[in-house]
Amino acid sequence: MSDLRSRPLHHALKQAVVTGTTGSLLLGAAVVGIAAPGATAATGTAPTSTGATTAGTAQAAPVTIHTQQVASKKRKVDVKKEMKTAAAQKGKPYRYGAAGPNAFDCSGFTSYVLKKQGIKLPRTAAQQYRATKRVSARNAKVGDLVFFFNSGRVTHVGILAGKMKMWAAPHTGAKVRLQKVYGKSWKIGRIV
Repeated sequence: MSDLRSRPLHHALKQAVVTGTTGSLLLGAAVVGIAAPGATAATGTAPTSTGATTAGTAQAAPVTIHTQQVASKKRKVDVKKEMKTAAAQKGKPYRYGAAGPNAFDCSGFTSYVLKKQGIKLPRTAAQQYRATKRVSARNAKVGDLVFFFNSGRVTHVGILAGKMKMWAAPHTGAKVRLQKVYGKSWKIGRIV
């Protein structure tokens, strides 16, 4: 294939988008009309073995396209920004079902703080727990989420601030505050 004729294919491959875990490949329309050297036009007449021509569609030689799956870039948590955003909500009231900016429930607070850096969390504490990676308490880091359990169910979430403290919207009648990580029925989840 001449360099001139291969440019649209090269451009289309540059524009290829690899999506999802299956690595499906989406190509632009620029690939249409490119044929291997020696192929006849896509429509019109094509020579036969007897020298006559037949009307219809000629088939081009197959073209092989090699692809390479590219890992999607996941946004990393900017912990300094996370802590600054969490602290800026200090004193705002708890309100069940609220997700900011003037009031919060626990999971509304965590999702609001992370949304400020373009990271989307599911809405409830239980959904956020399922969306995070388990980390041992020993390996916990500032910025990880702290999930609290009651009778095996996730009932509360906060943002680890270090030294066994967390930012949280604790309960009705309370305000967003820095408080101790309490009790023993909690687990750490990391946003990945």
